[in-house]
Amino acid sequence: MQRERVDALISRICREHLGESQKAQAKYYQVLHEQLAPLARLLEKDIQDHKTNATLVWNEKVKALEVQQAFYQQLLAITYNKDLKPAERLQALARMIEPKLKEKNLAKFREKSEPLLTPNETPYTQKELV
Repeated sequence: MQRERVDALISRICREHLGESQKAQAKYYQVLHEQLAPLARLLEKDIQDHKTNATLVWNEKVKALEVQQAFYQQLLAITYNKDLKPAERLQALARMIEPKLKEKNLAKFREKSEPLLTPNETPYTQKELV
């Protein structure tokens, strides 16, 4: 169902309810209110939905940044830990970075292998091949 724009709606109702008497004006405002109220409620709902979606996206981005910040703080703590010997420091860094590398390599592998797993469309029909 296509909705009428607000300006067009007001103009249409104004044309339908011409008159300068108090009764005509009251009828005009009543009809206008009945037509605009659902539009206003729909607009409020749309705005609230957009706010909710924006909040969800914002929260996801904040969580991702917090995880990244924690990772870098841990990385710096290990790097500048004077109590660790160089070999222990390297082992600790490797243990910390290894899951990230595995995750990144797995994503690359999936990206490269996905076209192999999905059937390719051939430009030829079965009849052309025979």
